[in-house]
Amino acid sequence: MTGPESESTQGVSVVIPTHNRAKLVMRAIASALPQCREGDEVIVVDDASIDDTRARLEEYGDRIRYERVRHGGAGWARNVGIELAGNPLIAFLDSDDEWLPGKLDLQRRLLAARPDALFCFTDHLYRRPDGREFHGVLRYLCGEEWLREDCAPGVPFSSIAWLPAGHEDVAVYFGDLYARQMENEYVQVGTLLYRRDGPAAALRFPEDLRIRQDWEFVGRLAKQGLAAYLDYESEVVHRHDGPQLTNLDDTLLVRVRLTLLQRVWGADEAFLRTHRERYRQVLDELRVQRVKDLMGDRSPREAREELRRIEHAPMWLRLLGTLPGMLPSTLVHGRRRVRSWLRGGTSAPQA
Repeated sequence: MTGPESESTQGVSVVIPTHNRAKLVMRAIASALPQCREGDEVIVVDDASIDDTRARLEEYGDRIRYERVRHGGAGWARNVGIELAGNPLIAFLDSDDEWLPGKLDLQRRLLAARPDALFCFTDHLYRRPDGREFHGVLRYLCGEEWLREDCAPGVPFSSIAWLPAGHEDVAVYFGDLYARQMENEYVQVGTLLYRRDGPAAALRFPEDLRIRQDWEFVGRLAKQGLAAYLDYESEVVHRHDGPQLTNLDDTLLVRVRLTLLQRVWGADEAFLRTHRERYRQVLDELRVQRVKDLMGDRSPREAREELRRIEHAPMWLRLLGTLPGMLPSTLVHGRRRVRSWLRGGTSAPQA
């Protein structure tokens, strides 16, 4: 085990993109600054906010770097931060979330002690406006199968690197996350710390996606090297009523997932030589959902075109696609209305 002095030499650039979140970004910065050491930097990329973000951030003076840019979305803002970053390690923090104490120290020490790991990440928790919390979000959404099948057995952090004072020991897992990231979103980007040099030097977020830019970014990152998972929560993801990626509809999510799936894993011939069936299964599942979305949106022609692309479509869906005219869309749309009503909609479905 190396000592704490050698494990703390790598500087971190913290990139915080923000857009019209003057009040919230103050909380994010306040959670990051105490974790920074000499040589670290906090870069706030203001994606053309029209509120008083600039004025509020003046109180930080030279403790942060403030960069206002044209409006281009989350991917664009994070890419600006990457270009501005001057340190070998990069972390991201959304302006409406916050880090828990010790996050940077633990991850920085781990990457210093394990130079073979390209990036590391952790679990996180959700916090609602009323203060209620939901813990272990990653395990809840993704289960534990990936830890057993894709990672080496977990080992105590203290067996790898010097444990920071006051921090409880946590299990660390090393593995290949590339194929798993194709199937699910394993990394909450605010828990990520990665090496910006070497295989990830040219890596950037996609700027053409409205949501889930981080899904594609982490997928490409996982292709380049070893992942390390620290089994604890390092970030609070706040669930609120304002604009949030997680508030957007499932129809958009399916479209975006189809795009990033095909241009990352679907364009990787080396990966497909050994995982083609696994890829095809994920692709078909998304296309089935896309067909149902198109039918529900009363777009039967587009639905039938998408249905023809599915290699193993369910029989009931193929039969639905043979019905004439708008009938498939009417049936799916009616089912949606019934489900909405059963969930507490304001009006009962009409005959």
